[in-house]
Amino acid sequence: MTGRIPVGLSACLMGGNVRFDGGHKRLAFAMDELAPFVAFTKVCPEMAIGLPAPRPALRLVQNPHGHIALRNSKEVS
Repeated sequence: MTGRIPVGLSACLMGGNVRFDGGHKRLAFAMDELAPFVAFTKVCPEMAIGLPAPRPALRLVQNPHGHIALRNSKEVS
């Protein structure tokens, strides 16, 4: 099929071992059912900025004053 629709998709959903734990979360529906109709572009912002895999888990948190900070799994609260 020509003229496939361009779609950006997380590298971990495409089966890349880029998650914080070194694994993936391959999305079979996308890779098996949608792939004939779309042209996927693999995207992983964490790897693009040089973070390794595996790495400590990161999350954004908001404190009571509304400030947003980045926390990792090695911090103790």
